[in-house]
Amino acid sequence: MPGDDSLPGATPVDSVRAILSDMSGHQTESDLKNLQATAREAILQVKIPAIPPMRPALEQICEVSRLLMSGATSSLVIRQGADWEVAAAGGEGSEKIHGMRVDPVGKSVAGYVINTRKPYFFFSISSLPELADNESRSRKFGDSFCSIPISDFSGSLLGVLNIAGIASDGASLASRQESIKGILDAIATKLAVIMEKETLFPIGDDIESLKRTAADKEKLLMMSVHDLKNSLTLIKANLFYLEQMKLGDEADEILGLIKFGGDRSLDLVLSILDSRMMRDHKLQPHFTTVDLRQLFSCLEKEFSIYAARMDVQIQLDLPVQSSTWADRTLLRRMVANLLDNALKHSPKDGKVVLSTIAGPDFIDIFVEDEGRGVGEQDREKIFGIFHSADDEGSAVPAYGIGLAFCKLGAWLHGGSIWVEPGSGNGARFVIRLPNN
Repeated sequence: MPGDDSLPGATPVDSVRAILSDMSGHQTESDLKNLQATAREAILQVKIPAIPPMRPALEQICEVSRLLMSGATSSLVIRQGADWEVAAAGGEGSEKIHGMRVDPVGKSVAGYVINTRKPYFFFSISSLPELADNESRSRKFGDSFCSIPISDFSGSLLGVLNIAGIASDGASLASRQESIKGILDAIATKLAVIMEKETLFPIGDDIESLKRTAADKEKLLMMSVHDLKNSLTLIKANLFYLEQMKLGDEADEILGLIKFGGDRSLDLVLSILDSRMMRDHKLQPHFTTVDLRQLFSCLEKEFSIYAARMDVQIQLDLPVQSSTWADRTLLRRMVANLLDNALKHSPKDGKVVLSTIAGPDFIDIFVEDEGRGVGEQDREKIFGIFHSADDEGSAVPAYGIGLAFCKLGAWLHGGSIWVEPGSGNGARFVIRLPNN
């Protein structure tokens, strides 16, 4: 019996799979009608939970639709607040597209369907050239596509059903349009119930609450950071007086390490504050001609005691004349962050090289280490606000802001930053700044 899911553990999707397994060879018109009836009944039997999340129910609807059309991937696009996004997907690559937003006026088939309220079946992307940037290429067999609007009885758009990777050429796909149309009313019925449930238990209230909580947490963080800045500034001032007392070589080395740790902590605090200002477009850089030899020499001296304790050598490889137009304070902190990372990931008896290369309209600043390097798959991730590289060179979540600050700083200078393999096994970080 169509839609019979009375067996223990059976789902509405199982009934469609059972029909398909019975169909072999050439499918007759009777077979297709039976499949369509089973699919419609299966969708009507999808259980809608009393409260969200609704994703499991939507995924069952996607899967029934995909099986009906022999597609590789299916998805349902519905309105989420003010946006349209993929609320559920099934089949190949479904996790990659779940949650993706759809621009109703953008160059996508789903956006076209949302905007026009018209269904779209195609096997040649050139049949809708405005969506393909006038590209004229035919889709391969097994890669046909359909995108169908789902509307309620009043004609209001509830969502869009997409099925890709349909193993049909143009003629046979066109002949199967009736199959998918036969289940649209069933899908609309379920979407209407889902939208009613989400109205009774609006996720928007939770989102607003989360936003308020996040805003409160950020205010608390900024207040704490400001207080920490004041404390570190006081510690740094008192260390200066201790340095003047000439307590001996061993004490001077210890004071140097304490001062280095304080300076790095203060740099971190300032990076957090400046990153916030950069994101809010409130930080105005003060550009001047920066002597890179002088800047790097100061950094080498600042990091010398720490590098010695790490058994790592800092090497400067700069031309006689090396300068750039930049905010010196921001650039110093950017290079200091990279140098700090390089020392942490360098082996004993290794070296970290600071160098530059000037082009016709840019200058590249290099910080290269002899560590494990950064895997190609992680070279973008490590510039995220809470990511770093672990001991195997793979990006992992971390409570770091250094590289994220470097990325924001490079952007503020009109430049860029990236990481590439070094001359050995290590990593070479590159800051590229306009040279004008």
